[in-house]
Amino acid sequence: MATDAYRSPIPARAPGGRPRKWAPTPAGAAIERAAARRGMGLQDVANAAGITLQSLYAIVSGKTADPRLSVAQAIAAALGTRVDRLFRPPSQRQPTNAAR
Repeated sequence: MATDAYRSPIPARAPGGRPRKWAPTPAGAAIERAAARRGMGLQDVANAAGITLQSLYAIVSGKTADPRLSVAQAIAAALGTRVDRLFRPPSQRQPTNAAR
């Protein structure tokens, strides 16, 4: 069954085990995956990026759909990755080796 709907690999529970009231955006899911790979929580990412946790939640949840470039760069630097790996729309991403 093909679908264009985005499905997050992130569980439907927020940090701390509370149920989520929203699903992360593709960029939000990419941020969460990158943070998990580095053993970081969202609070750790926010601290390392020099932004508030509320600002990071707004980006992850899609309330802030288009963050400033400086904020996107800070998040990417905190996660040891590039901005385009976090914020590029899925339709513009390069296929992974598994998809080739």
